[in-house]
Amino acid sequence: MNPIKVVGRAGLLLVLAGSLAATAQESGSRKALKFPLTKTSVKKGALRPGIGIQGELPESAYQAKVAGESILFLDLNNDEQLAPETDVMAMSHGPFAVTIPETLLLKIGQFKVSFEGTKQLLLTPEDLGAAQALVADASLMTEIRVRSGVRPAMLDAKASADCLKHIEYLKKNGLIEGNSGVSLHNEDPGKPGYTPEGAEAGKHGDIFPQVPTLRVAIQGWYQTVWHAVPIVDPGLKTFGGGIKFNMAVLYFNGRDYYGGPTLPYPPDGAVGIPRSFCELGEIPNPVPGSDYGKGTGIPVFVRGGGNVESVVMADPSGRGVAGTTSSPAKPANPQWPTNSGVSCFIPSKPLAPMTTYKVTFKFADSATPVTWSFTTGR
Repeated sequence: MNPIKVVGRAGLLLVLAGSLAATAQESGSRKALKFPLTKTSVKKGALRPGIGIQGELPESAYQAKVAGESILFLDLNNDEQLAPETDVMAMSHGPFAVTIPETLLLKIGQFKVSFEGTKQLLLTPEDLGAAQALVADASLMTEIRVRSGVRPAMLDAKASADCLKHIEYLKKNGLIEGNSGVSLHNEDPGKPGYTPEGAEAGKHGDIFPQVPTLRVAIQGWYQTVWHAVPIVDPGLKTFGGGIKFNMAVLYFNGRDYYGGPTLPYPPDGAVGIPRSFCELGEIPNPVPGSDYGKGTGIPVFVRGGGNVESVVMADPSGRGVAGTTSSPAKPANPQWPTNSGVSCFIPSKPLAPMTTYKVTFKFADSATPVTWSFTTGR
């Protein structure tokens, strides 16, 4: 077995809600929930290293049952100790293993993570204040990022409050009802409700008008291209969320610059990927001539690839998929010249269910194409 090491930031996991079959112990001023760990085997090739993890994964793991979900923890350095930021974990939705985080966002709360050797998992709840009401919806960010092989981010209570400040500004200035587009991201210092914090949240966030819940908004953004790019950014550390007056904001307030190798999305080997574009579309329009992308397929994109020469997507029979190619060098929509810093391809129609697609991006400034495959969900 090749040695393995962790490079970069750690990951979080999604845990489904349910009854907590765990004992508790005092940890500081809060009780730590304790979950027993059971050693189990891992089938070779069943898990893939996430971004920042190099080498082969161990063929054994320690399993915990948390709120009805199985979590696997893998001891990378074989020291019979599990530790955040050093070892890795995997979830049932797979197939990626990501670094165990120090802080873990779950559907039932946000927790500090620690272990008693390889015997017990300890989860100590954090006080998120008013943002505690968001965790059930915001934890979808964890699932999406783990599915993408990148470190999930922590929910930031202050950034969440800043999201609400921006929504209040929009409400006070009559911008909630019947409005959408880039203008919703801006605040005018001379208008009612302006705050520097709200302005930053609007400027550096995704905004979804006329949406019932934050979870619905996150799922919708995930099935676009421009708004999905920051959601799966490997450098994202913290984010805030807010929803009021049926207006949702997701504020990316803590990001490190990613300067690693070229990254395709969905990542190589990903499973359960949505088949279609967000049914409500996206502004700016990523597919000129369409109704803001409605009725098209799930976008694929490459981060850090350069100038696109060609894109080929094919199903298992080798049949090509028609679609729209866009890059910073040749944006499909001149109104969005940055192309959100990625080269992308948007299929003309939704992809087939439970199907593996192969994608190849060729770049004018590189002799080596980026080739990978992923499998859609139902």
